[in-house]
Amino acid sequence: MLMSALRALRAGPRTPGVRARSELGDNLYTLHAAHGGRRARHLILFRISEAPSVVEVLRFLHDAMDLARHLPREISDEEGST
Repeated sequence: MLMSALRALRAGPRTPGVRARSELGDNLYTLHAAHGGRRARHLILFRISEAPSVVEVLRFLHDAMDLARHLPREISDEEGST
């Protein structure tokens, strides 16, 4: 299921089901992993690096988790410094 979602992310933010997460920071997105056409309970948190347009997976998280609390340290630091 997660591998399938990762393959789908080759299209980056244009992947169906991707949600921009501007409340968490610039250039952050989530995608619910899908299983048999149904939404799974896990999110892939990712961003697109500037050059050369690479999908950078930051976290795999259960959808009940507080996303802001589980951001990678470098993202949390960037948001705290703005």
